[in-house]
Amino acid sequence: MSIEQLRDKLLNNFARYGIVRELVIYLDDWAQRWFSGNGCIYLERPPSSEIKFDPLTYNIPFDGDHSCLGTWSKMDKHCIYCKAMGHIRKDCPSLPTETRTCFVCNSRGHIARNCPKVTNPNQTASKRRRPIPLDSSYEATVTVLSRPVETLSSTVPPTSSAPVLHEIPATSEEVASAPAPKHHTAAPMPVQTRQ
Repeated sequence: MSIEQLRDKLLNNFARYGIVRELVIYLDDWAQRWFSGNGCIYLERPPSSEIKFDPLTYNIPFDGDHSCLGTWSKMDKHCIYCKAMGHIRKDCPSLPTETRTCFVCNSRGHIARNCPKVTNPNQTASKRRRPIPLDSSYEATVTVLSRPVETLSSTVPPTSSAPVLHEIPATSEEVASAPAPKHHTAAPMPVQTRQ
C-alpha cells in the first residue's frame, strides 16, 4: 500500500470520530518511503456540533485485522492488555491467572515477595546484597600497591603538544608485532576481593 493510499484510508476511517485537523505519518529513517508503524492524528470534536461522531475508544478498528490505539485528554480508564475501555490491566478479566507458586506458603496466585503470610521480610529471598555480620570469620584479601597512585596535579605534562596516536593493527601478524604504547594513562588501583 502506498503512503497516499494509507493516508486516504486513515482520513476516511477517522472522519467518523471527529474532524481530522492534522495527520502525521512517520516514515523510515533511511529511504523515507516506508511507513514505520507510528503516526498521530489530531481530531477536533466540537461539543455543539450538528454532526454526531462515534464515541472515542482506545482500540480503534482499522482495515480488517489491524487497529490503532488512541489516546486523548481526560481519557477514561483503559486496559493495555485487552485494549478495552472501563478497566485497567490489573483488573482485566482477560488477564491469565497467576500460575506461579509461592515457596513460603505453597499457594498459587502470588510469589514469596508478596506473600500475605510473611510477617518478617527477612524470611523471603531477596536479590539485594545483605551486609556481612561483623562477628563472622570472614576475611577479605586486600592487595596493597607498592607505590602511591599519582594524582593529576603531581604528574608532569608531556613534552610534546602533539597527541600520541597508535595505529590499529588489521591482521593477527600485525597484532603480534605492534609496538606497545609508551605512555600509560591509567594508574593501578587497589583491589579488594572476596573469597
